[in-house]
Amino acid sequence: MDEDNEKPPANQSTRQVADFTESVFYRPGMYTINGTLEEVAAFLEGYYSAAAKCIHSEGAQKEVNRWCDFTRWLAEKVEGAESPSWSNVFRALRRNYSEDAAVFDKLREWYPEYLESRYSK
Repeated sequence: MDEDNEKPPANQSTRQVADFTESVFYRPGMYTINGTLEEVAAFLEGYYSAAAKCIHSEGAQKEVNRWCDFTRWLAEKVEGAESPSWSNVFRALRRNYSEDAAVFDKLREWYPEYLESRYSK
């Protein structure tokens, strides 16, 4: 695992993360064995799939909806994403970025952009 995956970019070291998804993008090795893109994609999809089926609260449903909406938004951003399914989006990310560190840099850049575009007034 590339140690850069574990450190936030210098210009964002004091920025608070917005939610669980963003936390995983900042510290992928904390949530998966090796911190690879593929592990993180499977981990997050599994987490949100389980939350959708097992946690019956308004807050959990909002997080699940946000994850689904983010993958659709990301499909529009990522060159070569053939559909908005998480597996297609993350495969396209892998084709576009061979290094995990580069992918997580982009995800850490794009996730706040997504939140801003969807949830700011």
